[in-house]
Amino acid sequence: MTAIPSAEKIRSLLDYDQKTGSFVWKARPGSSSFKKSMVGKAAGSAHSSGYLAISLHGKKYLAHHLAWVHFYGSWPPAYIDHINLNKRDNRIANLRLATPGQNSANASLRCDNTSGYRGVRFEPRRKKWIAVLHHEGKTRQLGSFATPEMAAAAYAREAYKKFGDFCPSYVLEAA
Repeated sequence: MTAIPSAEKIRSLLDYDQKTGSFVWKARPGSSSFKKSMVGKAAGSAHSSGYLAISLHGKKYLAHHLAWVHFYGSWPPAYIDHINLNKRDNRIANLRLATPGQNSANASLRCDNTSGYRGVRFEPRRKKWIAVLHHEGKTRQLGSFATPEMAAAAYAREAYKKFGDFCPSYVLEAA
């Protein structure tokens, strides 16, 4: 089992630009010609989750975790949230610690969303738009509305109360 690399080890292998969020490989004494050819080149590749991943000693690490360690000197004690929802934007100013609930709150619309609004679905039997908020394992129905915009506004108001700054800006725009 490979030990989790320390900040010093990560810093010895990678340069991190906190303003752009990018990583480049550093020179390492005694490296093979392949590794020497990588010096100065961008590190990482797309992960199946949409994040950027970087392999260190045969194990993949998400780049936003490595950015956190590189900048702060220790592994994050919780989730790391991308403030602007861009999974590839690893600037330290775009990263913040989050609880699982906060991390879920600040998420993009699901691909199966048909209303165009977070927390809003159409109820065909009642011919109404329903606003529903999920928070801390509980589901709260916020009401039924004549239009999806009205339901989205109700969701946005309640989501901001529950999630504060972790409520995405696209949700708040509906309020």
